[in-house]
Amino acid sequence: MSGGSFGYMYERILDNYYNEMQDCEMNDLIMDLCAVLHDLEWWQSGDYSEDEYRKSVEDFKKKWISG
Repeated sequence: MSGGSFGYMYERILDNYYNEMQDCEMNDLIMDLCAVLHDLEWWQSGDYSEDEYRKSVEDFKKKWISG
């Protein structure tokens, strides 16, 4: 199986919101969040390892969540 366990929701979010946020940083956040959602979906579908997904989450948090 390739992706699809969440109905490719990350693609719909990207299609509907990327470049619509009227703010470059928010557009970047949407892009990065969709990358994490992609990796989650592919992990749950058996295409990625849990480690790959966890690395994506870690990278997202380092970039976007301070504190």
